[in-house]
Parts: sequence; structure tokens; C-alpha cells
Amino acid sequence: MKSVSNKNQNNSEKVKILLLSTYHFANPGRDLIKHNVKDVMDQESQKYLDLLAKKISKFNPSSVLLEYEAKSDEKVNSNDLAYKKNQYRLSYSEIEQIGFRVAKYSDLSQVNGIDEKEVMWKGSQLLDQLEKEPDLKKHFNSAVEYVTVNEKRIHSSLNLQNILKEYNSTKMDEQNKSFYILTNVAGASDNFIGADASASWWHRNFRILANIQSFAKSRRRIFVVAGQGLIAVLKDMLKLDPNVVLEDINIYL
Repeated sequence: MKSVSNKNQNNSEKVKILLLSTYHFANPGRDLIKHNVKDVMDQESQKYLDLLAKKISKFNPSSVLLEYEAKSDEKVNSNDLAYKKNQYRLSYSEIEQIGFRVAKYSDLSQVNGIDEKEVMWKGSQLLDQLEKEPDLKKHFNSAVEYVTVNEKRIHSSLNLQNILKEYNSTKMDEQNKSFYILTNVAGASDNFIGADASASWWHRNFRILANIQSFAKSRRRIFVVAGQGLIAVLKDMLKLDPNVVLEDINIYL
């Protein structure tokens, strides 16, 4: 009984972090998996996003961290301020549709960018290498096709609430990370292009993690919104950070 009490006390002293995985609402087409996505501008989705933001505001975040680079903070927050004054219409981006709404309902004066694009996934080199390894390419293409079909099904048959539940599921986290493990062997014992490509994705995530950790030094409750591929890895990393505790996003979805 004593050990449980101490554990609870320790957790209460840790920074609480709430992670939300999303697809890219504006569908810029930069992801490996490409398909038409659920339109968030329809009346039902807009109503849900507003309700979701109000629920997340009850988490009482002291920071809202979003998937854009910090160098754009001034521009993004100019739009956020105009939105708070009812002088700006939200764009399709989840940065605004979710991030701006949560910041407004949480009475926060600004949002912050945590993305790092100096280090990006070395996907083009990997795809070139797969041309030299037809068996691995076949397995990779099959995995891409499976995920593409599944996500098409999700976006064509589910409402936004249930789509976000899918994107925040353990199954999708594991599915996403498995791509990097599958292709890690590409070029093994030669150029290690597969391993370097996988490492480049984790490298980007380590930088984003560092940005989150820097906010955790002075903030007690942090809400993070980012693409599913990033959050899947960040979850694993943050679970190992002794200074933070992850909150369950599904309570709010």
C-alpha cells in the first residue's frame, strides 16, 4: 500500500502529456499512403471538432504544441490571434482545426511549433534500393496496398470521431512502425540504405521529442497534435522519459 501511494505521488509531480494522432486534414499528398480523406468541413465534422476541442480543454493544457516548425510561430500565431477575435476563418489544417480551437477554449495566448524538417525520412533512397531487391519490394508493396485499402475504408465509411479513434489505436501505431522494420534490411551488409532510412525517421522524431521535452521543463500539462506516423514513435519515446506521464487520448475522443 505504501509503494502505491509513493507511485501516485511521483506521477502527480510529473509533466502530463496528451498526444493526439491525426491524418493531415488538408491532404497535402506528401505521405507514402495516398487516398482521399474525410472532409472535415462538413457540418457534422465541424460540430465534432468543436466538441472535441472543448473536451481537450478540460485537460487544462499549459501549452499546445503543433506539427509546424518553430520559425513559423509568429505567422501561425498571427492567424491564431485573428481567429480568437473572430477575424479569421480556420483553414483545413489540423493545426488550426484542432490546435487553434483547443488553445482558444484553454485561454492560451499562443500555440507553438515543434516540427523539425531539417532531418527527413530518406524515402527516395530507400525506394531506389528496393528496385534492386524485388522480393523485398514485393513485400513492401503488399504492405502499402493493405494499409491503403484499410485507410480508404476508414475514410469512406466512418465519421470523423471514429476515424480519429482508429488513428489513435495501438493497431495503427504498430502498423505504421512496421514499415520501417520491414525495409530496415534493404541494402544490409552493403550500403545499409534501409537502416539509414529507418534511422532518419527516428532521427526526426528524436528532434521533435527534444522540442517537447524543452517545453516540459517549464510547463506542467502539454497537448500535442501531429500526424499519426510521428505520434506512433513519440509515444514510445515519451513512455521512457521518467519526467513525464502520458494521458490517454481516448478518454477525450
